[in-house]
Amino acid sequence: MKIKSIYIYLGIFLLALMVIVYFTVQSKSTEMSIANNEMPKDNVHSQFNNSQPPSGSNVSNEFKSKLKSLEEYVDKNPNDTAKVREYADLLYGSHNPKKSIELYESILEKDSKRIDILMSLAIVEFEQNNFNEAESYIRKILDINPKNVEAIYNLGVMQARNGDFLKAKENWTKIINEFPNHKLIGTVKTALSRLETKKN
Repeated sequence: MKIKSIYIYLGIFLLALMVIVYFTVQSKSTEMSIANNEMPKDNVHSQFNNSQPPSGSNVSNEFKSKLKSLEEYVDKNPNDTAKVREYADLLYGSHNPKKSIELYESILEKDSKRIDILMSLAIVEFEQNNFNEAESYIRKILDINPKNVEAIYNLGVMQARNGDFLKAKENWTKIINEFPNHKLIGTVKTALSRLETKKN
């Protein structure tokens, strides 16, 4: 049963070609993705969207220069949360999740209800295989906005990963019933169909 469960959740992750952001999980050579409707469509995230964040050996001089510039600015202007977030995003893209988490958390200290930051933290923790932490951030989003479809979907992904297929099905079915016109509806239906297929 454990082996079957592993293949079920890997299959679910493989199907999830999400709308805004997805990452490559090196340890399993498997594409996993997580929805986030509030990620900015900037140069930083275009790197993520291309699924090729720069590795430690091929970060361009321009990228390094941008990092340095943002580091200096943020050190002098820690209350500029837009720039702090930009720097955190860039750090994550350059494989420095620990520092990016610290910066995201510094933003939450100023505004604990920033759904975009909570989602970013969920993404980073998920990518680091810190699944309990990732789920905690997703649940915080739902405490703030129970109708956040991306969070509902992602909670289902995490539940499916943990083998709790019934709860995953409940969450995905909820999206289909309550938000039939949402942009993720096709992805949700595919995930639900794949879950049913794997269970059978």
